[in-house]
Amino acid sequence: MMATATFDTHHIVKKLKAEQFTEKQAETIVEAIREVAEANTMDAVNRTEHTVFKSEMKADFTELRKDMDILRKDVDIFRRDMAIKFVEVHKDMEGLNHKIELVARDLTIRLGGMIVALGGILVAIHFFGH
Repeated sequence: MMATATFDTHHIVKKLKAEQFTEKQAETIVEAIREVAEANTMDAVNRTEHTVFKSEMKADFTELRKDMDILRKDVDIFRRDMAIKFVEVHKDMEGLNHKIELVARDLTIRLGGMIVALGGILVAIHFFGH
């Protein structure tokens, strides 16, 4: 955005010439005044733009903080849920380990029974088979 200061330069040149300035001096002074006025206007525009930018940044940071707070709460909920799930999985694993132990014991008992039965069959074959 380019801002320019507007004023009647011809009127100022005429006033300066009336005060015994040459045409060139008057025009140089008016050009200097115009440049200073334009610089002041640009400074004002820059300050305004800076203020607007700063306000927008504050709003953005406020929104970012809100989003971060929501994320923190979500992470806390997730951690709590995972801790609960971990306990549940651990209990399930303990239950499965107990069931595996029971199955292993039952298989051992059955295998032992089969070995005893096989031994009895072999003894019977030995006595009655000859």
